[in-house]
Amino acid sequence: MTQTELLQELIAMSEEKAECAVLATFTDEVTWRAMGGFVAYLTEERLCHLLELRAYDTSGELHALRGSMGAEFATRVIADEPADGSLPAEDEQGFCRDEWQFLDVDEQDSLTCGTHYKATASGEYDLPVANARYIHVRNYYRYDDEGIATFAYFRIVGLCKKGETHG
Repeated sequence: MTQTELLQELIAMSEEKAECAVLATFTDEVTWRAMGGFVAYLTEERLCHLLELRAYDTSGELHALRGSMGAEFATRVIADEPADGSLPAEDEQGFCRDEWQFLDVDEQDSLTCGTHYKATASGEYDLPVANARYIHVRNYYRYDDEGIATFAYFRIVGLCKKGETHG
């Protein structure tokens, strides 16, 4: 996928899916933003520096990746969330399992406020969700030719607040 095609896809996603967020790695920074804010931030110059992004919501993820500036993006699209919020059904090809990973948040520090977070090990970061404490990740497993399940890939489902199970 070219840079232009990726930008067009992100613009379409921002218009269709208000709850979408993006985790993006550039040559000079990593940013995590709501889709609308990310699309507004993504100038032609910034797009040239983009190496990887995960545009996601609870229903799926667009993962785009390239090894160097100027190269085309390899992409993967997952759309798997059943309407009732449960995991996709296991089938003969494989299955998936969810996990919730703790975010490094210093809850006692005054710099942790709203969508801005102070880490316990120093450092600060911003997330598109206020009061997030976990990242919800879906891991996919596939069966090989001998019927043995192996890890295949993962996607971000969302950021969760305390007590929530879906972002």
